[in-house]
Amino acid sequence: RIFNWDADGEYWAHRQIVEPNDEIFGAVFGQCIAMEGNTLLVGSQWGGEGTEKSGVIYHFKRTDGLWTKISVIPNKDYVAGDADRFGCPLALSGDSIVVGARGDSTLGPFGGSAFIYDICPAGDYLI
Repeated sequence: RIFNWDADGEYWAHRQIVEPNDEIFGAVFGQCIAMEGNTLLVGSQWGGEGTEKSGVIYHFKRTDGLWTKISVIPNKDYVAGDADRFGCPLALSGDSIVVGARGDSTLGPFGGSAFIYDICPAGDYLI
């Protein structure tokens, strides 16, 4: 969970709890985050669909002070049986995302990988 607080004069006011509605226990949602302006990316290293939890990134957008989930970016490089841990570390600059998959073993045990994505205006992501 991510807790959204706003400064209200000299006090802080709780506005919202940001969480995915599809997250499972133990997926470590929020261990890595990247935020710039009104864009928030949240890594979930053990997130994903079905029994293969290879990691995902949640993309949120802030409008009028509240965060809304735009999409989920899956690990498209996943190979069955790997524990890629896609989603952490995570960085955002403008419309570019850099995401790590430190458990990716494509190049050997614990080789790790980094992926660069571009956020497109239509909400798509290009590698």
